[in-house]
Amino acid sequence: MSEYNLEYLDKQIENLRKRLYDSIKNNDTEKMESISKKLDELINNYYNLE
Repeated sequence: MSEYNLEYLDKQIENLRKRLYDSIKNNDTEKMESISKKLDELINNYYNLE
C-alpha cells in the first residue's frame, strides 16, 4: 500500500485517539463507544495495509 494511505490512516487514528481521550475526560460513554469502534476499524485497516 502506498505511503500516502498509511500516513492518512496514521492521522485518522491519532485524531480518534485524541477524541477518545477527551470523551473519557468528559465521561461521555456514548461518544467513547462510537469513537472506540471507529478506532478499532481504522487500526484493523492500518494493519491490513502494512
